[in-house]
Amino acid sequence: MSSDGDREIGGIVTCTGLRRVYGTDRSVRGSAGQVVALDGVDLEVDRGEFLAVLGASGCGKTTLLRLVAGFERPDEGAILLEGALVAAADVFVPPERRRVGIVVQDHALFPHLTVAGNVGFGLPGHRGDAARTTRINEVLELVGLEDLGGRYPSDLSGGQQQRVAIARALAPRPRVLLLDEPFANLDAALRSRLRLEVRDILKAAGATVVLVTHDQEEALSLADRIAVMDRGRVLQVGEPQEVYRHPVNPFVARFVGEANLVEAQSDGRVLRSAMGTIAVAGPVPSPGPAVAAVRPEAVTLSPDPDGQGRVVTATYFGHDQVVEVSLADLTLRARTGNQRRFMVGDRVRVDVTAGVTAFPGPVPPGLEALPAGLEDQPAGPEAPPSGPEMLPPGTTGPEALL
Repeated sequence: MSSDGDREIGGIVTCTGLRRVYGTDRSVRGSAGQVVALDGVDLEVDRGEFLAVLGASGCGKTTLLRLVAGFERPDEGAILLEGALVAAADVFVPPERRRVGIVVQDHALFPHLTVAGNVGFGLPGHRGDAARTTRINEVLELVGLEDLGGRYPSDLSGGQQQRVAIARALAPRPRVLLLDEPFANLDAALRSRLRLEVRDILKAAGATVVLVTHDQEEALSLADRIAVMDRGRVLQVGEPQEVYRHPVNPFVARFVGEANLVEAQSDGRVLRSAMGTIAVAGPVPSPGPAVAAVRPEAVTLSPDPDGQGRVVTATYFGHDQVVEVSLADLTLRARTGNQRRFMVGDRVRVDVTAGVTAFPGPVPPGLEALPAGLEDQPAGPEAPPSGPEMLPPGTTGPEALL
């Protein structure tokens, strides 16, 4: 087994050909009423790795998490944990035997148990058992709550409750820890601070982690690698910088960060568009229609009364500003510094100063307009839920969360 930085290269979680279909007739492909949540997913998570599965609502990411946890069975494909087969056509290991931890959005803490009681819930032994008490103290110290073991969840802040949920999931030493959008219910300031604290905690614990999220910033800042999903398929897997700088298609370019998708013509060497000639960092499509993915931070604006662009919106954020510019039949979004404040109606010269990724054209349907936010991204069908807190059917207690 080889190593890469702080993690060993070797699959803790291996998914091959996973397919999950909801509907009345799942046995026949393409039957009316079918909802394909996963469609041939292959994915491997290395020991000690933090993998973020990133996608819009309904892309299949939560269904993937449920299959790994054992809350559902795949219709096709296989799942291995540390090389042991836990799900396949004729194999299904229940969740309580998989040694998988999970943290959900609302933490699912028991209000009648103390912090120590919550953390120790999934551990063997009785109250007062020395080994059990030692483990509880270890994980409470790891998450910085060693002095709060006697308190109840209602006495804690949202961030402290989150850390208790992390500690409870880590206490039984799971093979892998699954995080289901754990920061979604926190306010923006707390979310930004807590996710970095949680990353440090999990790295210190040497945990193997799979996070599912729709938040690009969360995925980019936390993960060792990102898997981008859409419509039940994994489109790209790679380190955050690789996925951001070298997206494999226009959807990934638009979804991971922002990107202006510019219609162009390729001559095999450069692209020509309403912006003029565009130099491409990387392969240039064969001659014909093409799409240039231009990041807003790669667009520079210079005041110029004879400039080809006109400012149509300007939004000030303090540390920078986002400016939309009308350019012939094209609208570009630029992210610039705050040294100069652009106003609606200003004429500007538009230049591209950083690498541009190019794809064969034209722009795919649904991606033509600049998005206002992630909620506007195209998404596959939403998988139906199967109970509160992601518990499997027939499970009423919290044992599946540990």
